[in-house]
Amino acid sequence: YISKTKYPTDYGSAAGNAAARAIVALQTQHRHNIPIEELQYILEPNGQELLTHGTINIYGQLDNGLVVQKSVFKVESQLPIASFTPSYFNKAGLQYASQYTKRIDFTEHDAYGNLLGYQKPHDIEQSFYWGYKYQLPIMGVANANPSEIAYSSFEKEDESGWSFNGKKTYTKGKIGYF
Repeated sequence: YISKTKYPTDYGSAAGNAAARAIVALQTQHRHNIPIEELQYILEPNGQELLTHGTINIYGQLDNGLVVQKSVFKVESQLPIASFTPSYFNKAGLQYASQYTKRIDFTEHDAYGNLLGYQKPHDIEQSFYWGYKYQLPIMGVANANPSEIAYSSFEKEDESGWSFNGKKTYTKGKIGYF
């Protein structure tokens, strides 16, 4: 097998679409070790490379400039593919082969880059809540968008997801009641 990986510096500096702008941002931020496209080939005796597997990671930028992964596409074929064009930049931005199929969308991130939700094709959405100063995931929710979640009792200062119209009242013990 032959493995080939393309990194941000393997692309030019075209602006184009959001995916291309994110790759250019990775270049500017000197984050050169993040794989964009990973390809596996078998080598025929005549020297021809035939693709067996491929993965392309699509990135985007948050409003604060942080680059986050937005989706993953894969090529998986029972038979090796003789005609395959690796990803490249043109005036429209990042371009990649039509043989790729979407495997996952990372639907939302917080300002720290933490993943708040993802969804696989034809599957339910999964969402997350981060605590401990946004460093650890402390809750996962199936079949809900992050904006549809309300929760309490995580001892966080922002009452996350609830709106209060009155004074907070606490009773004895460790559990608070509103």
